[in-house]
Order: sequence, then C-alpha cells, then structure tokens
Amino acid sequence: MVPPEIWIATAHFIPSSTLRNLYSVNSVFLNLALDIRYSDILLTVSWTRNTAKYLKHLKYELSSFFPGLSHVCPSIVIPTSPIV
Repeated sequence: MVPPEIWIATAHFIPSSTLRNLYSVNSVFLNLALDIRYSDILLTVSWTRNTAKYLKHLKYELSSFFPGLSHVCPSIVIPTSPIV
C-alpha cells in the first residue's frame, strides 16, 4: 500500500483540471478532488430577513465537510413580491 504522503507528492505534478476527475483512484485523490471542486460555491438565493443568518450557518456547516472551502458567494435574486 502506498503511503498518503506519496500520493500527495504525486498530485503536485498533476494539473488541477485533471486531478479533480481522479477522485475514484484512492481516498487521497478523492479528498484533493473535493477540495478543488468545492473551494468556491455560488448560490442563487432570494434575499429574506434570515438569508444572511442561513448563509453564515451554511458556510460553517460546509467548511466542516470541505476544509478547503474558501468562499460561499451568494448571487442575490431580488424578489418580485414583498418580503414576508
């Protein structure tokens, strides 16, 4: 069995665009691929009074699953009806 340190060193020679698709090779590549794929998340949300609170909570929850998560960027949709 190859130690994780060797897989990590090997991954440095693989372009990110390729590494993100090698998630099925082993658990090290899976974790690296998830970090690449989910370092930024773009959300389209309707803004309500609780939206900021929910987004802050969501970022906290997602960061526990994806430690490489650096940004949760909401794309705001202006509601056409009054905010309730």
